[in-house]
Parts: sequence; structure tokens; C-alpha cells
Amino acid sequence: MTNEEQIKNHFAKRLIELRKEKGITQLQLAESLNYSDKAVSKWERGESIPDAYTLLKIAKLFSVPLDFLLDCEYTPPEENSEEAEKTDEKRIGRKKAKHIFIPFISALGTYFIASVAFFVFKNIPSVQSYAPLAFQYATVAVFIVLTVFSSLWWKRIWQCVCVSGIIWSVGFCMTYPVFMENFKYFLIPCAILQCICILIFVFVHFLKRDKKD
Repeated sequence: MTNEEQIKNHFAKRLIELRKEKGITQLQLAESLNYSDKAVSKWERGESIPDAYTLLKIAKLFSVPLDFLLDCEYTPPEENSEEAEKTDEKRIGRKKAKHIFIPFISALGTYFIASVAFFVFKNIPSVQSYAPLAFQYATVAVFIVLTVFSSLWWKRIWQCVCVSGIIWSVGFCMTYPVFMENFKYFLIPCAILQCICILIFVFVHFLKRDKKD
């Protein structure tokens, strides 16, 4: 059971801590409460305790519960578990949205730059024929960007998809002049690289799973 002396000593200790944290003197505290600095000094020595109205003013001044000032056995209330779960869900939702939004904006920005390059080349007679290449190389750049983001944030299957995108888009860019004449020059090398890519990702997947086991 807490007696009066314990309450006075506890209040004195709390008041000193709060006043020092706020960086104010006994005189400044006394003036804000319409008391003398001698009265505040007595409170901090544990010789007396203010009335209920003044205690409420002190609690509001330092933004603490009244129990914090008077109860020796005071413990902060535990955070509501449901509110904590909702907060975590919101945080996770924002994180997932960011992991989709940033790659999307990066890809959009890459195609925007390609569009600018396309229209610039279109208006220059000597390089008009190269204008469509802006979008082809932009596709390569987009898959490279997505590969970087997938390695940071996405599942391994998406890393494989993005790397596959790099293989086929690079292959198409390199063989575009002869693509319509001889399809095998595009298909065969890309298909081989695609198989190698899948085998590597499958190998890495099982290797990491064995380490976990």
C-alpha cells in the first residue's frame, strides 16, 4: 500500500525529471502555475504536494497522465494489439504499393525518354530510319531496370521473368535487320539463353531451399 510520504517522494522525483526534461527552472514552473518558486521547491523536496486542481495543471503542462505523477506502481498502458496489427497492415500495404509504383514510374520514364528520342530522330532526315530503334532499346532498358527492382523487392520467379525479357529484347534488337528474312537467327540463340536462365534460377532455388533445411 502506498502511503502519503511515498506519494510525496514519488511526485517530487517525477516533477524534477519532467521539469529538467522540459528545460525550465523552478521559477518558470511556478509562474506558469501562479505559485511561488518556494512552493515548487517544497514539492521537489517531498515536503508537500499541490492541490488536485494544480496537479491536473501540472499533468497537462507536461502532457503526462495524473497517475504518472502520483502512482508509484504506475506502468504505461500496453499498446492495443488490434491497433498495432492495423498499423502493421497499413505499413506493409504502403511498402507493397511502393514496390510496385517505383518500378512502374521508372519504366514509364524510360518509355517517355524513348518517345522524345523517336520524335527527334523522325525530324532528322539522316537518322529517320533509326527512329523505331528508340522503343526497342527502351524495352531492353526497362527490363534491366525491372530486373534490378525484382532482385531487391520481388519474388524469384519475377527475377527470372525480367531476365528473360532482357534476353529476348536484346536478341530482337541485335537481329532486327534480318529478323523477317531468317527467323532462326533470332529464335535459336534466345531460346538457348532462355533455357540456361531457367536452369540457373531452378538451381539457385533448390540450393537456397537445401540451405534452409
